[in-house]
Amino acid sequence: MLVLEINGEKIKFNSEYEMKMFCILKGIKPQEIKKEETKDEIKYKFNKR
Repeated sequence: MLVLEINGEKIKFNSEYEMKMFCILKGIKPQEIKKEETKDEIKYKFNKR
């Protein structure tokens, strides 16, 4: 399970591809996302400028 957190709002994805497509639609660049891995999930964080 992948979790993308945008300004405190959490969105869950089934695959990295799905998350990347979402980011492209939102205009978020992959280098703007911070990756954090825990035992049960991979968390990505994005803070708007």
